[in-house]
Amino acid sequence: MKERTTATNVEMDGIKIHQTKIIKMTNLDFLKETLEEDNPDAIIYDGADEAIMGLVYHDDKPPIIAYSYSKWIKMLMDRDGMSEDEAVEYFDYNV
Repeated sequence: MKERTTATNVEMDGIKIHQTKIIKMTNLDFLKETLEEDNPDAIIYDGADEAIMGLVYHDDKPPIIAYSYSKWIKMLMDRDGMSEDEAVEYFDYNV
């Protein structure tokens, strides 16, 4: 259901991560429940579940959801019929 990784100076989906614990979760309901308990103020984007990579715990801060930029762009292209340029522009302006 989940995989815990402690990352130091690694790159994940084009993002450099330093001293961060990443929890990849395959069950989105469990991920959202965990986030509600650990960080009820965290932002969860509606309709972007396909782009969720997992939870990120950075230093002593509460966890946040990690989204994949490339998966989000692909989701906009597939789901909403946008071109790549339209999807990037939409993401940059709205997210």
